[in-house]
Amino acid sequence: MVTAGGRLLYIIDEGPISSVYLPPQWKLVARDAFSGVLLWERPIENWEAHLRGFRSGPPEVARRLVAAGERVYVALNYGDPVTVLDAATGETVTRLAGTEGARELLWDGETLFVLADDMTAEQHRQRRQAINRDFLSASLELSIWRRLPRKAYPIYGRQRIVAVRTDDRRRARRSVSGAAVGSSSGDGGYVLLWAKPFRTPGDVLPATLAVDNGKVCFQIVSHVVCLDALTGKELWRAAHPVARSRFSWSTPTLVMHDGVVLVLDRKAGDNVGKAPPNGTTEWIVASGGRNNRQDAELVAYSMDTGAELLACAVLGKLQHAGRYFRDQRRSVGGQPASRQRPRVHRRTGFENRSSGRCRRKKVGGITGVIGARRLCVGCWWAEAVCSSSIRKAAMLSRTRGTAERVNMGSCRPTDCSTCRSIPARASRRNS
Repeated sequence: MVTAGGRLLYIIDEGPISSVYLPPQWKLVARDAFSGVLLWERPIENWEAHLRGFRSGPPEVARRLVAAGERVYVALNYGDPVTVLDAATGETVTRLAGTEGARELLWDGETLFVLADDMTAEQHRQRRQAINRDFLSASLELSIWRRLPRKAYPIYGRQRIVAVRTDDRRRARRSVSGAAVGSSSGDGGYVLLWAKPFRTPGDVLPATLAVDNGKVCFQIVSHVVCLDALTGKELWRAAHPVARSRFSWSTPTLVMHDGVVLVLDRKAGDNVGKAPPNGTTEWIVASGGRNNRQDAELVAYSMDTGAELLACAVLGKLQHAGRYFRDQRRSVGGQPASRQRPRVHRRTGFENRSSGRCRRKKVGGITGVIGARRLCVGCWWAEAVCSSSIRKAAMLSRTRGTAERVNMGSCRPTDCSTCRSIPARASRRNS
C-alpha cells in the first residue's frame, strides 16, 4: 500500500473467499484516503501463484508500486515494463521503455530506480502453474499452508538496475552497460539515465536495493555494492558473502542512513541445502521456518568508502527481522541522538496488535566507537517469531577486536555501554 495526493493505492486479490482453490482476481485499487470512496481500479492478469505456502514470499512483491505526486508507477504484470498511471483517473500515461521485467521500484527525488530481469511473461506463467500444481498434488494429510514441497523454482532471471528520470531538464547520462540511454519513453516525459546489467541470474538479492544521499546500494551473493545514483558508476564493493541456497521468503535486510550501510543476514555457511554450483542462487519455495533458525550477523559499512565499521553476531539465531529492525542512529560525544522509545502496544509489545497471547519483551542492541563518534545500531529491535509475538535479541558486538556481550534481558544501565545510554527508569520498566 502507498499513498500520495490524498489517495490510497494498493494491490489486492478480490477473488472468492469461499475457497483458496478458486482463481484469484488481482487488482490495483485507488481510494480516497479520507472517505475510502473507490476512485478507480486496474486488473492484473500475470501475478504471483496464489497457492504458494503461507508467507513463502516473494519478499520483493511489495516493491512493485510507487506513488509520487499525480503519477503512479507500477509493475502491473510479470514480464511487463513499468506502467505510469494518472493518479486521479488510473489511465495509462506511458510505459517506460527499458524497464521490461520490472521486479522492484524505488523513487528518489525525480528519479525512478528499477530492478528488472529477463524472465518473460510466459516463463512467469509456467512457474505460477508449476507452483499451483505442486501444491494441489501434495499430500492431503498436511496442513493447507504446508502442503507445498520444498523444491527450487526458477524465480529470477538475469537482472539489471535501470535509472529513469523525469525529463524536465533533459539530462541524459552515459551508459555503464552499453545500453541505449538518453532515449525518451515516447511522450517526452521520461529519459533513461543508465542501466547496469548482471550476468548471473538472481545475483541481486531481492528487497536489498536502497537509495540515499546520491548513492545506490544493494547486496549480491558475494558483495555489498554501491553505485553513483546519477551515473551508475560503481563506487565501491565490500566482501559480504551470503547464503546461496535460501527459502523464497528469506532475504538480507539492507538499510542506508546517515552515512552508514547496515546489512543483516544469516551467515553464508548456514545454507538451506547444498550450495548450488557456479555461483548461482537457489530459491526454495516453502512457508516453514520455525525449525530453520540460523546464526546471523549484522555488519555496518561506511557509505562513502565501503570500509567495515562494525560487525556483531546475533545470538540465539535469526528467524526473521524484516520491518522489526526498530531503529538505528548515531550519537556524538557519547550522547545518544534520540531517547525516544519505539511506539509499541503497552500490553502486547507489538505494533497494531491486541492479542492477549502476546508478551512484551525487552529488546536490545549494540554500540560501537568509531573514531570520536559513537555508532548506535539497533538499540531497540526485535526478531519476529510469528504474527503475534516478538522475542528479545541478544547480540555480541565486535568493535576493532574488542568483544562485549550485550544481553538486554538481564543487564542494568551500568552493566554495558548500550544500557548506559538508556534512562534507568526505562530499563527497569522493561526488565
